[in-house]
Amino acid sequence: YYLRGEYEVALRYILEGTAIDEQLLPRDHPNFLVHIACIGKLLYKQGKYNEALQRFYRAAESYERRMTDNNRTY
Repeated sequence: YYLRGEYEVALRYILEGTAIDEQLLPRDHPNFLVHIACIGKLLYKQGKYNEALQRFYRAAESYERRMTDNNRTY
């Protein structure tokens, strides 16, 4: 849907996937962070720049924290 420019539909599906991830994975799991970044990308494409930026920052900060913790593995 993303490639067709159907961003609302793509966002709906990625939000559904993210809801499942929230139940199964820790908040700093790489797969969860990829979904957060994808949501940001979809929001950006819809012109929702502030919301997109919040998602990008959230994903980047969580990933950075995860990378500094050398004892965690997934």
